[in-house]
Amino acid sequence: MNALRLATLGIAAFVSLPATAQSAEEPLYGVWEGTLGDSPILACFNGNGVFYRMDDMRLTMLIEEDGGWRQMGAGAADRDDSLLPMWQLGEATGDTLLGSWREGDAVQRVRLERREIVLADEYASPCSSEAFMAPRLRGGTVTQNAAVFDGTSIVQYTYLAPEHLREEAIGGYDAVQISTFTIPPERYYDNSINAALRAVLPAGNMGDAHAECLAMVADRAMNGEYGRHLQPELLTYRWLVALESNGVYCGGAHGSYWSERRVFDRNSGEEVDPASWLNEAALASELVESGVDSYVYRTATEPFLNALRPYAGSAIGAECEEMQLSASSWNVGLAREGVAMIPILPHVASACAETIVLPWEEAQPFLSLEGQAVRLSMVAMIEPE
Repeated sequence: MNALRLATLGIAAFVSLPATAQSAEEPLYGVWEGTLGDSPILACFNGNGVFYRMDDMRLTMLIEEDGGWRQMGAGAADRDDSLLPMWQLGEATGDTLLGSWREGDAVQRVRLERREIVLADEYASPCSSEAFMAPRLRGGTVTQNAAVFDGTSIVQYTYLAPEHLREEAIGGYDAVQISTFTIPPERYYDNSINAALRAVLPAGNMGDAHAECLAMVADRAMNGEYGRHLQPELLTYRWLVALESNGVYCGGAHGSYWSERRVFDRNSGEEVDPASWLNEAALASELVESGVDSYVYRTATEPFLNALRPYAGSAIGAECEEMQLSASSWNVGLAREGVAMIPILPHVASACAETIVLPWEEAQPFLSLEGQAVRLSMVAMIEPE
């Protein structure tokens, strides 16, 4: 399931375009910085245009119309198009672009300078570039609060997005919602684990996972939606399990929602892959040959699904049982009682993607040697010596 994290949408190759890069078909293509009247602005053009004022960072669409650019924005759908602001832009002279902005009798000068941009690939939009996105990613605050989990004091962290990405500015929701936690550093490697847990908090640059999501929809003057929340689910002397819940909308017909368990070994400080705890009796492996993108695809076997069946659907209704067991891919995690399995289901069936816990006794035939070691470590904490 780790492969489904938004971070895997990351940039693998970059195309650098100098400030003078343009085409005859789209002479305005790129990112421009300058002023609208006295207001500093950034604008990008890729077919249509998008701009924002530096004092409020709110994206506004520009639609090419009648030789100019019609400015859309809040309330535009309820207004006569002829009453909406209109931009008139001349031909670029080198890297300089001059024009005017008009709304009714009000007229302001537009002056822009082309910015150098770096794109992920030849298909990427200038509106998704760091040159356009960087100022909108800065800011935000992180609050921390003391809490107690299973008798242990922990610290909870909540990221509060910059004002232009909050509900008050865009209506309906905060575009970026992120929270996590840390445990008390009682064992040697706990600080390493805490660093991994805090790593989901934004740094305010294009390296943040949510930055990719926002960039994907920027050329439609949209903010996207990114939610990532980690909360403790199991804490023992040996193991920490964090339940990570994700909900993102980065374009397309609908958002994506999924959960996974992140398991950390306190003996080493490393995050482990619980799928390695299952043997070939549980997961059948297939090599998918795709050149540089070749990978191994693992699917649950029929005997393993049969072992899961008595525990499927019980918490959310029998109607979800078959949907859960139809999943070919699973997120594997750790529960006190056994192996925790989350089915990876299509969007329409996401309500059925609840955890199935296979008790340790029933799980034994499907455990690798690593899995057997984990079972022993858990059973040792339950059974008296």
